[in-house]
Amino acid sequence: MFAAHIPRFAHTARRFDQLPDGAEARRLLATLAQSPCWFAPARPAGPIALYGAGSLGRLARDFLKQVGHELALVIDRDAERIAADPEWAGVRVVTPSRASHIAMPIAVSVVTSPYVPLERTLHDLGVAEVVPFYDFAESFRQRHPLSNGWFALPLTADDFASTAAVLERWHDDMSRAHHLQFLAWRRVREEWTFTEAPVVQGRRYFMPEIAAVLT
Repeated sequence: MFAAHIPRFAHTARRFDQLPDGAEARRLLATLAQSPCWFAPARPAGPIALYGAGSLGRLARDFLKQVGHELALVIDRDAERIAADPEWAGVRVVTPSRASHIAMPIAVSVVTSPYVPLERTLHDLGVAEVVPFYDFAESFRQRHPLSNGWFALPLTADDFASTAAVLERWHDDMSRAHHLQFLAWRRVREEWTFTEAPVVQGRRYFMPEIAAVLT
């Protein structure tokens, strides 16, 4: 079981159909500044399962070995192929349809899909304790350098003023949207989606505007 309050609270998501201009970005930032965060690094107590055996799933598996925490089960849509892979030898692998009412906590190790729908699906299957893998890993910071699960502290008045100034000065509304997405997750663990500012896997680090300048 996780010693954190994961069973009591489910993560939430918000969808915005329009990109935020400077004024709207400031208003949304104010909403984040006033919102409580109901989540914290998950403190593990006992074996866990991983949902996802892709690139993050492999990282999570290796992480668990390094910190000496038991991996009891892996859940993946491609369970048959994963189970036959020597990399996963000795680990039980099942499809999501066979994951109903699993008693152990599940750490979601998927980066190609939004988190909130996956969490809802697992809750609907009767799984009580679901957490993002990086939030689980954050509780091992004293023993391992992996730190993608950090939480932003509440914004001070100076933090708010400085961040609002940055949001105002972005060149375009899409940049403001991505900045707010990042803040929403780090501050309150809320998943924000702007339909006009999609995160495209192959272009996250080589955006056309940047690539055009470099070539």
